Amino acid sequence: MARAISRSANQEALHLFELGIEASSRADGLATALALELALRLEAIGAMMALGHIDEIFDNMSRAETIALQLDDQRARASVLTQTAVFLWMRGRFGQGLQHATLGLEAAHLAQRRHMAMAAHQTRIMNLHALGRYSEAAAEGRDALARYAHELSQHGVQPGWAAIPIINLYAFHADSLWHLGEHEAAQSACTLAYRILSKVDHPYSRLLIDTVQGQIWIDEERYDKAEALMRAAVQQCMTHNVQTMLAACVGVLGSALARSHKAPEAVSLLEKGFADRICDAAGPYCRMYMRVALGVAYRHLGRFDDAIRAGRKAVDQAGEEYGHRTQALYELAETLQRAGDAPGAKVCFGQAHDAACRLGMDDYERRAAAALARRSEDLVQA
Repeated sequence: MARAISRSANQEALHLFELGIEASSRADGLATALALELALRLEAIGAMMALGHIDEIFDNMSRAETIALQLDDQRARASVLTQTAVFLWMRGRFGQGLQHATLGLEAAHLAQRRHMAMAAHQTRIMNLHALGRYSEAAAEGRDALARYAHELSQHGVQPGWAAIPIINLYAFHADSLWHLGEHEAAQSACTLAYRILSKVDHPYSRLLIDTVQGQIWIDEERYDKAEALMRAAVQQCMTHNVQTMLAACVGVLGSALARSHKAPEAVSLLEKGFADRICDAAGPYCRMYMRVALGVAYRHLGRFDDAIRAGRKAVDQAGEEYGHRTQALYELAETLQRAGDAPGAKVCFGQAHDAACRLGMDDYERRAAAALARRSEDLVQA
């Protein structure tokens, strides 16, 4: 299973998982059988996550948690809690995910397992990032890079992981830094990740970095580079059956297309993605990339009613994803302003500004403040 996952052969890994579960049931002694089953279930998470098998992950983790309690094993408990935190992250339940990851970290320390503590830290970072607590995520990322340098130097996919640990950490660290306006540091993290990936072929890990790099280039208005990168990323998702990343990659590609005078293609791509329900494999986290991009694409086509509906839906669906909600609010404000709804735009710009200030999203704070200032100047001139 581990070898299959390491080359993104996730369907093969799950076939082996089924064989392993049957074999574990034949082991002598209940404790031995349970320990073997638990190890297999924890190993299978990486493959299930890459394929977007959400229901299977839920059933698998419920069974794993039951076994861990039966065995009264802190090592097993740390692993189960951390993996459950990842599952909650996929389901958009980030507050709960952060709580589980913190408990997993405590159990890992009790078990004196550094690899598990590193995994728990990374899962905390993922949930902090989703909650828009970018300063905390970036600080914990720096700490993890320093504290677990030895563990992170092993550039393989570890048991229970879907990505190479150092690449996963670089991806969320870079994205947190980008949201904080620390662009050079964010690009540096991406560059370091690509340096590793030039020597290690692992599609899922590369797609994590590609989505961050694509957003950075879009922010820098380097739309052609972002488009080329994300077209290749979407193709990699299809070639290697990495369904979990498809929605995010399509969303970032759609954003690049919409902003580079290719809005008709962006709308077609994104509408087809929603019709094909590609978000189902990724959960609510990646859906936001597509939803926000669709509103921007409609706006660039002058389809303001559609753009407003998509924008409001993006804001409503953001839920606990406070960083994405801030971005959705800002883009909705831009749409309302273009559509001639100045009062509505002012309210959304104000909400985006306040949220950006609270989360430390310097770029969006500055953009929203500038939009509000322009609005005030227009009123004075009027």
